Amino acid sequence: MPVSGYDPDDVESQLRAALLAGELEPYLTVAAIERHERGKRLDEMLSAEEIAKVVGSADSDD
Repeated sequence: MPVSGYDPDDVESQLRAALLAGELEPYLTVAAIERHERGKRLDEMLSAEEIAKVVGSADSDD
């Protein structure tokens, strides 16, 4: 789900980094991760609230 005020490609990049760091495990099932590996965007599988939690925590680390 797109998050207003954020560039979708930037959000997707941050979500991919979070996936590699294991930070998306509470939000995604194994099947969802497999769909991502086949080309589905992470921001299409997560709610705006979930994205804000992950992207917001990445922004606060800067």
